[in-house]
Amino acid sequence: MFGINDLEPPFNIEVIPLGEVTTSIENTLSSTSQIKVYPNPFYLETTFEIQLDAASTFQFQVFDINGREVKFETLQLNEGINLIPFNGSNLTKGFYTYRFSNLRGYITGKMIIAK
Repeated sequence: MFGINDLEPPFNIEVIPLGEVTTSIENTLSSTSQIKVYPNPFYLETTFEIQLDAASTFQFQVFDINGREVKFETLQLNEGINLIPFNGSNLTKGFYTYRFSNLRGYITGKMIIAK
């Protein structure tokens, strides 16, 4: 992702490496829950790996760089490790954020589609 600090050149650009992103859901959903996204960046498909202490219903959302929701799904996840495939073939190349939420809280993360 990059940010522009001024409207006149030269622009200051910040590069944020993604690689395999592991996000801990501390103090939001569970102290031992984790989300991994791999591969990231990805071409057509990636996988979310979510480890939970207990089964729960989640809202899964994906947003484009402008904050528009491009994906919404309700998921029933089980205790333990859950693998959720994500197909981004209908999305354009670029930066996206995801959000998993339930009644206990939410977690967000970043991903890149590199077509």
